[in-house]
Amino acid sequence: MIFTTVDSPIGELLLLGEGDVLHGLYMQDGRRPIRVRPTWQRDDSAFPEVRRQLDQYFAGERTSFDLQVHLGGSGFQRAVWHALTEIPYGATISYGELARRIGRPELARAVGRRTARTRSQ
Repeated sequence: MIFTTVDSPIGELLLLGEGDVLHGLYMQDGRRPIRVRPTWQRDDSAFPEVRRQLDQYFAGERTSFDLQVHLGGSGFQRAVWHALTEIPYGATISYGELARRIGRPELARAVGRRTARTRSQ
């Protein structure tokens, strides 16, 4: 696994992945920053396309991303994450609405936990 950090208008971001495939992008200035594992290798030249698209996004020139992303997790987690990608730029919806969109309206709390728990194990 390789990693690098990127400064952004919302604070430091940690990029994690293999080759050109992004496995995670984490905000480091929050309550629970990701700790770099000893087995990860720092490569500050990694993920040039991710950096380019993030720069465009923060400059107001991009509203969607076209990146290779690895999505692990259970079928339920992947369904939640996919549904998140369907929310238009600038729009917000409730966890209940997101649960309804994946066909599991009774699981609004679980959807909330999945969106909050998208951290590297």
